[in-house]
Amino acid sequence: MMYLLIVPMVIAGSIEALLWKKNKHGPLDTMVVSAFWGFVLAAVVLPFTVIWNDNVFADITGMTILYTVMVNVFTMICVASWVMVLRNMPISIANPISLVRIVFLLFFSWLIFGGSISIWEIVLVAAIFILCSSLGYLQGRKSSPDSIVTACCGPLGQCGPSCTVPQECTQNFTKGIAYMILWVASLVALEMFATAAIHGGIFPPTYVFIRFGLFFVMSVPLVFIFRSEVSKNPRVMFNRWLVGIGVLWAIASTFFNTLIRTLNVGIVSAMNTATVPIVVLGGVFIFREKIRWYSYIIIFMILACVVLLSLVV
Repeated sequence: MMYLLIVPMVIAGSIEALLWKKNKHGPLDTMVVSAFWGFVLAAVVLPFTVIWNDNVFADITGMTILYTVMVNVFTMICVASWVMVLRNMPISIANPISLVRIVFLLFFSWLIFGGSISIWEIVLVAAIFILCSSLGYLQGRKSSPDSIVTACCGPLGQCGPSCTVPQECTQNFTKGIAYMILWVASLVALEMFATAAIHGGIFPPTYVFIRFGLFFVMSVPLVFIFRSEVSKNPRVMFNRWLVGIGVLWAIASTFFNTLIRTLNVGIVSAMNTATVPIVVLGGVFIFREKIRWYSYIIIFMILACVVLLSLVV
C-alpha cells in the first residue's frame, strides 16, 4: 500500500524538477504562478475525493488555518533565504549542505510528534544523506552552473534549479552559511507546522487545497510590491513550464502529506530524495548531460537505500 503513495510522489517530484530546467522565471514569479495552478488542480480534484472521504471539509479548525498560514510564511522565508544562499555560496557546496534538513526533520518530528524510530531507519536516513551529498558535490563541482546535476535542491527542498543567480554577484561564504541556517530552520519549521495540521485530522487533499489557495493570496501582494514580471506581463500566469511545476508540486504534496499522517516527516523526506538520482539520470537521457562513471554507483546505492527504508518503516 505504501508504494502506491511513494512511487507517484517520487515520479511527480522528479518530473517537476526536470521542468525547472526549462523555467527561466525568477523565484517570486515561479512562487505565485505555481501556487495558483496548484490551487486550481486541488480545486478540480477535491470534489472527486468524496469517493474516499464523504466529508472532505471535516476537522478544519482555526488552528488548522493558523498552521497553514505559518507553513506559507516559512515557505516565503525559505524562497528568499535560498536565493541569498545561491548568491553567496557555490551551488555545488550549497546542495550537499542543504540535505542536512532530513536529519533535523527526523529528529524534530520524533521529538514533537513522538512515535518510534528504529536503528535501521536512522542508519538508512544517514546513508541517504551522505550518498546524496556526495552525488551533489562530486557532480556539481565539475558541471556548468545551469546543469541539472548541479541543481538537486530548490528553495523548498525539491530537486531542480531554484532561480537564476547573476554571475556578477560577489560571494560571501559566511553570509551563505548564515542564510543556509535560516533556510534549514525555516524549512524544518514549515514541515513541523504542516505535520501539526495533518495530525489534526484534516484530509490531505483538502489541506493542499487550502495551503495552495492561501499561498497564492499571500503571494499576490509581493508581486506588486516588488513589481515582478507577472505584474507587468499577466501572460506569465499561463507559462506552460510554470503551470506544470505548480500542478506537479500539488500532486507530490498530496502524496507527501498523506504519508506524514502515519510516518515521521524526516523519513518521508528521505524517501523523497529518490528524486535526486532520478533527476540526474533525466539530465543524462533527456538533456544529454554527462556524469562521471562513479555517479552511477552512488545513484544505485541511493535508490537501494530508499527501497530498503520503505520496507523497514
